[in-house]
Order: sequence, then structure tokens, then C-alpha cells
Amino acid sequence: MELGCYILLKGRYTFIGTPEGQCFINLTGNPALATAGAGDVLAGYLTGFLARGLNMLEASTRAVFLHGYAGDLLQLEFGDRGSIARDILRKLQGMDRRLIELINEEGHYDDEGLDFDLIHNPN
Repeated sequence: MELGCYILLKGRYTFIGTPEGQCFINLTGNPALATAGAGDVLAGYLTGFLARGLNMLEASTRAVFLHGYAGDLLQLEFGDRGSIARDILRKLQGMDRRLIELINEEGHYDDEGLDFDLIHNPN
């Protein structure tokens, strides 16, 4: 809390920590994202959301979810290995607009049998 920082910890799941002590867990993503430049894509997407006026929590949760979801789509295409950062960008194109249309006010996502909360908050 002292520095007022948000922390994103990438791994099998991505954890987002807020300055207030909240923790959010993103369940999308897989080893297909373990490639050079993948973190740069996430950082660019997050800062793009900030530039569009989203607050840090909204920008973080949306960027992390979309990044992981793009990885899930890549895994279907390439398996756990073989993707590159450019592939992540390709999957992200247009995904944000479609996602906004599919999310209700509570952050719940429902599309063609995929039905889940965007980010899990264990608090």
C-alpha cells in the first residue's frame, strides 16, 4: 500500500494485486504464452487501455484476460509451443470489441458454451 502499485504476476495463472490488498486471479492462458515478446504484448495492451481512459484495475483485468484468452486460442491452433508474439497480436485484433459485447455488468462472460467470470476474486 505504501507505494500504491499494482502487481501483475504471470505464471500458469496471472495474479493481479492492488494497492488496497485485493487479489484477482485470471484463469485464462497456458504455455503458448511463454514466448519472447508475449509480456511486451500484454504491457502494450494494458497501457493502451489506460490511454483510452480505463482505470488501472479495469485496464489490468481486461488486458490480462484478453492476453490469456488469445493464448488459449493459440493453443488450439499450435499446441503448447510454436506461437510467437505476433500470433498473440493477431488473435487480439478485434477481440476487445467482441468481448465488450459479451460481458454483462457483473463481469460474467457467456459465448457459445464458454461461460465463466473474467477474473476470479478470492477475497
